[in-house]
Amino acid sequence: MRPGCAKTRDEIIELAGLLLGELLRVVPLGWRLFRVRGASMEPTLSEGDWILARSAPGYEPGVGDLVVAPDPSQPGRVLVKRIRSMGDSTVALASDNPFEGRDSRHFGSLPKSELIGMVVRAGSRLERRWP
Repeated sequence: MRPGCAKTRDEIIELAGLLLGELLRVVPLGWRLFRVRGASMEPTLSEGDWILARSAPGYEPGVGDLVVAPDPSQPGRVLVKRIRSMGDSTVALASDNPFEGRDSRHFGSLPKSELIGMVVRAGSRLERRWP
């Protein structure tokens, strides 16, 4: 082992522990991190972007908000979409890129109660910093 490697490895382990601790503290508060897959939200979000979403009790979504919702056609999968319109208890979701992905044009409106959270922050591709 080269000199300094043990220190670097220990620093990495310590950093991983700190990150895990922060994650365990944040997730119960309703914060979740997601990775964008696909081009349905181009140009707002791109493949590989990270989004931070928060489920806030009492949050009332509005038209134009970016939200995370379950994919009705694929259980266990989530979608990030923009709220196109709202009813009393439902939301219609839309892709920013209408030529890609599935949205309420394909699966109809969703109950507001099924929304996982609102997008609070969107990070660009990994080669750039968070905005």
